[in-house]
Amino acid sequence: MWSVNARGQIAVIRVGMSLRAAGHVQSFGGRQRLGRRQEDHAWHRPDDRAGLPEPVPVRPADQRVAEAGNLGSFGWEGSGSRVTDVSRPSIAPSRVSTTELFFDLVFVFTVTQTTAVIVRSADLAGVGRAAVELSVIFWMYGGFAWLTNTNDPNTSGRRAVLLFGMAAFFVVAMAVPTAFHGGGITFGFAYLAVILVHAAGFIMFTGRAAYRAVARFLPSNLLSTGLILAAGFSGGRVVPVLWTMAALVQVVTPFLVRLESNFDINAAHFGERHGLVILIVLGESLVGVALASEESRIVPRLIAGALAGLVVLTVMWWWYFGGDDDRAVTAMRNADPRRRPILAITGYFLAHYIMIFGVLLLAAGIRLSSEDLLARGSTASAMLIAIGTATFALGSAAFRRALRFAPAGPRAVTALVCLAVPWLGSHVSPVVELAALAAILLAPSGLEARARRAAG
Repeated sequence: MWSVNARGQIAVIRVGMSLRAAGHVQSFGGRQRLGRRQEDHAWHRPDDRAGLPEPVPVRPADQRVAEAGNLGSFGWEGSGSRVTDVSRPSIAPSRVSTTELFFDLVFVFTVTQTTAVIVRSADLAGVGRAAVELSVIFWMYGGFAWLTNTNDPNTSGRRAVLLFGMAAFFVVAMAVPTAFHGGGITFGFAYLAVILVHAAGFIMFTGRAAYRAVARFLPSNLLSTGLILAAGFSGGRVVPVLWTMAALVQVVTPFLVRLESNFDINAAHFGERHGLVILIVLGESLVGVALASEESRIVPRLIAGALAGLVVLTVMWWWYFGGDDDRAVTAMRNADPRRRPILAITGYFLAHYIMIFGVLLLAAGIRLSSEDLLARGSTASAMLIAIGTATFALGSAAFRRALRFAPAGPRAVTALVCLAVPWLGSHVSPVVELAALAAILLAPSGLEARARRAAG
């Protein structure tokens, strides 16, 4: 099992690394997305110089700090002025670094592990366990995205923080399959390590300016960890209740700690980081579907099933990277800086969580019928495929609604329509169900493209 997962993870990360190696990132629609790193960095890699003008002279640290603040440096507003620790100058990154991409390797493994939870227990209880586990993991993954959002991990100490967090996350991911049954203690202590490294990272990255913010978010994170550990030590029927409470504490916290007075958001970096997460999840799910049948003989029926899954995942990719990713970044950048943290929670945490979980449900449903997707599928497989697609569509609608960059109604209606086709998978075949879902997803995309052409 490990060899299968490892190959899938390496394949996905190679895609991300190859996109980064060119020195700039472009969306798959061909538009330049986020450009190069700020030219006021004190250094350039030799390969980054090729074809570029000579770098401008390095400006003094205090000027760079001021400019970073204009880009969205970490801090808060008090007495009419921004509080920033000038003893630790930092430049807001405009690109996701290779260190962050390496950190994301662990999230790839988490996706595989969470999908396996659903496959092994394809009922309401299994889906519920996977949903809660993914929520608490994605919460802290997002926490590290906030950590590096306005502070480039460009020193050995900062990279070490991410690597320690990566190690703790790796243990968390290893414990995912047994977190509700015997592995909760391991999960809880590894999760505690993630939280402590995250808090220490804010202080290391930003210095004294981080104390007030850490004091606001750390207690709720520790409370969630305590609930997870209590579930691990107690066992029994109380376990799902404690896990659900842990997840709810995290969801409610952002609306209670006045994020707008403690955090600023660098929209370009934030959008790219979460876009890469969607790309990773789609890629890992596709690899998982393909490798689920690696022991089977390659016959036309198997190929047809794998390609049907590819078609639906491709349409999902287009829904996100066909323009929503860039428009969301623009909407975030144009928003009042004091509103950006809440938009980051509603649009990039909650909506992206829904989309990610939808992809996992879809992948699990396909894997349950991977041996012969042209035969009648099980009820569980058909339901997971349809509900997963509907969940992704609902998350996409929530993404649009939160940032208000495009109409959300058509995609919400699409989610409802997707729920009407599970009978195709259980009475005809999963391939027919997947084809129907792809057509349902393509319909609003075609209408939106026609409307844009008419308006342009």
